[in-house]
Amino acid sequence: MILSGEGRIIIFKVGDYLAHPGHGGCTVRELSHRTCEGKNILYFVLVPACEPQTTILLPVERIDQSGVRALITATEAEQIMDFMCETEAAWDCDHRNRKQSYEAVIKGPDLFALAKMIKELLVQETKTMLGSFEKGILPRAQKRLFSEIALAKGLCFDETVRLASRAIQA
Repeated sequence: MILSGEGRIIIFKVGDYLAHPGHGGCTVRELSHRTCEGKNILYFVLVPACEPQTTILLPVERIDQSGVRALITATEAEQIMDFMCETEAAWDCDHRNRKQSYEAVIKGPDLFALAKMIKELLVQETKTMLGSFEKGILPRAQKRLFSEIALAKGLCFDETVRLASRAIQA
């Protein structure tokens, strides 16, 4: 058991999966002590599911402010995939509105909104070439959502992307 800076109990341990707001599904590889400016700091060492060569050092005492949360369940992952297939893809033709909306979605906690955004982008990509903003945000959104779904369902990231793309196209 580890206490955060605010005295809350943190339940993550080595081998656990969690969701990082910028990297999606991650594995807690280890706990590591590092010295920074003369202070001994305890870190979670995280490895993103879709970037196994990357490590993220997350100070345990700042876990409350990090946006990290427990991973979704396999049932929740299935609900999100079903929602993505069933929801209508409504393309906003106003680039400014779309950009503002998508930036809020990618930073926000709502995985259903993220799934809807991915579907809109994938459907639009079949009709016309995406703009540079959309080309950049689509892989970020896919990484964040599909890496979490992959870990929750015990799949690999690439397989999850293919399943989602096929389901959306059907």
